[in-house]
Amino acid sequence: MRIVITGGFGFLGREIAGTLLRTRTHRGAPIDRLVLTDRFFPPGAPEAADPLVDTVRGDLVECLDELFAEPVDVLIHLAAAVSAECEADFDLGMSANLDTTRALLEAARAQSAAGGPTPRLVFSSSVAVYGSDPALPLASVVSESTLPTPRSSYGIQKLVCEQLVADYTRRGFVDGRVARLMTVSVRPGKPNAAASGFLSGIIREPLAGLPAICPVHPDLRVALASPRRTVAGILRVAEAERGAGKGRLDGGLPVNLPALTVSVAEMLSTLRRVAGDAAADLVTVAPTVMSRPSWDRGPPSSTTRARPRSGWSPIRASHRWCATTSPTTPKRSGSTRREQRNDETRTYRLKTMFSKVSGPVRLADQVAATLSEEIESGRLAEGDRLPTEVELVRQLGVSRTVVREALSRLRNAGLIEPRQGIGVFVLPRRTRPLDLEAADTKAKVLQIVEVRRAMEGEAAHLAATRATARDLERMRQALDAIDSAVAAGGDGVDEDLAFHRSIAESTGNTVMVSTLRYLGEVLRGGIRVTRANEARRNDFIEAVREEHHAILAAIEARDAEAARGPHAST
Repeated sequence: MRIVITGGFGFLGREIAGTLLRTRTHRGAPIDRLVLTDRFFPPGAPEAADPLVDTVRGDLVECLDELFAEPVDVLIHLAAAVSAECEADFDLGMSANLDTTRALLEAARAQSAAGGPTPRLVFSSSVAVYGSDPALPLASVVSESTLPTPRSSYGIQKLVCEQLVADYTRRGFVDGRVARLMTVSVRPGKPNAAASGFLSGIIREPLAGLPAICPVHPDLRVALASPRRTVAGILRVAEAERGAGKGRLDGGLPVNLPALTVSVAEMLSTLRRVAGDAAADLVTVAPTVMSRPSWDRGPPSSTTRARPRSGWSPIRASHRWCATTSPTTPKRSGSTRREQRNDETRTYRLKTMFSKVSGPVRLADQVAATLSEEIESGRLAEGDRLPTEVELVRQLGVSRTVVREALSRLRNAGLIEPRQGIGVFVLPRRTRPLDLEAADTKAKVLQIVEVRRAMEGEAAHLAATRATARDLERMRQALDAIDSAVAAGGDGVDEDLAFHRSIAESTGNTVMVSTLRYLGEVLRGGIRVTRANEARRNDFIEAVREEHHAILAAIEARDAEAARGPHAST
C-alpha cells in the first residue's frame, strides 16, 4: 500500500505520519511506502529518515507527476492556505486551495482511467463552511445536513472542494471522503497564519513564559479538538468502509469531527488554575474588529452523524475557523497546448550526455549540479525537454530517488517545470531565487555566516530606534531563555536564534525577519557543531553571553551604533 500525505511536514501531517509509522499498517494491510510532500521540510525531521518514507519537496501542482509516478492507494490531502491568508490574498486562496485540489483530483482520476487503483482520497475541510447569512441565520445546532453558507473566502473554497470531491466520487474517479476539522488546540511550535491561531497561542505562549494577545471577547464560545483527537478522526475517516452499519460511510456527506465546546474565558480560567497567575497574566485581552472575520454572534452548537455509527462523542459548538497545514503558492501558468506540442519536438536527446557520478559529495547534489550546469551554460536551452527519469537513472548510474531529489531542487530553484503527462522542461532564464541549502563547503558556510552577522548587526541598529517596550520585554525573555538552556546543559542554539529573531521582528521589516529566519535554519546544524566543540571552553561561552547582553543593553539605551557592533560570535 502506498500512502501520500500532502502538507506532510505541517503539524497535522507529521502527526498522522508518526501514527502510521508506529503501526506500519493501514486498514489491516502493511504500508509499503509513505510519501510526504510539502513545500518546506523542517531540518532533521525524524520522519524523513524512516526507510518507509519518501519525500517530495515543492509546490504541490508541480509535484503531481512525481507523486503519481507509482500508484497511489490512499491520499490524505492536508495542504492548504489558511483562513487569514485567504482573506488577505484572494488569488493565493483560490490557487492554493481550489486550483490545487482540482489538479490533485484530476491526477487521481487519470490514475483510475489508466487502469490503476481508484485512490481513496481524504480531504481535510473545515467548519468554516458554516456561516450566518442575513437571509438564512445559522441554526442554534448544526450538523452535516445543515446548509453551509460560508462567510469567508477560505470557507467558500473549502465548500467548493467538498462538492468536487463528492462529484468525483459519484462518478467513480476517486473514493473520496471529507473530514471537517474543528479548531485544533493546542498546537505546538510557532504560530501559523490561521485566524484561529490565537486559540493555541493564549495557552502555548504563556506556558513558555511568553506574552500573548487574545483578540476576541472572552465570552466567545469555540469548538476545540486536541491534536490527538483530530489525527484519530482523520484516520478513522480514511479507514471507514462504505455501506450501512456502525463505523461505515453510507453516503456522500462530509463528517464533522468531534470537538469540545468551551468559552475563551473558560480557557483562560483553566490556564490560571493550572499554570498560576504569572502565566495567566501574560495574556492581554484586546478585542479587535479584524478578529471577527465571519461571525457576528457566538457560534452554534453542532452534532455529527459520526456518533451513531462510529461511536464518536458528539460535537458541541462549531467554531467557523480551522487552522490547516502549510500553505502553497499559486501555481505557475503553463504553456498553451500549441506551445507544449512545439516543446515536444525539442527534447534534449544526447545518448551519452552525462557521465556516472560518484565521490564524497551527496549524489543528489552532484546530479543537481550537473543538470544545473547544462542549463546555465545554455546546452539545455529554454523549452528543451529533459531526458526521462529512467534515462537519467541509466546515464548517471544513480537511483530514482536521487534523480527525483535533484529534479525537485532544480524545480525549487526555478530552472525546470514538470508538465503533467508530457515531461520536464527548461524554463526561461530569469532571476533565480537564493538556494543556500547545499552549503556543503566550509568556505560557503563562512560566507553565509558573514551575511547573517551583517544582517543581525543592521537589525540591532534599527531595533535601537524602533523597538517598543513590549519588543524589549520579548528580547529580555529570549535572552533569559538562552541562559536557562545553557544552565540546564543544552546548547542554547534554538534560544539564540529566537533572541536574534525577536530583535529583527522589532524593526518591523518583514523581509529582514524572513531572510534571517532562513539563514538561521541553513546554519542551525553548523551552529550546534560549533557550540558542542566550544562547550568545554568557559571563556567562549561567557564571551557569547556578554555579547548578547551588550546587544540588548545598547538597544535599551537607544544607542544604534553600539547595538550594531557586538556581533562577532553570535
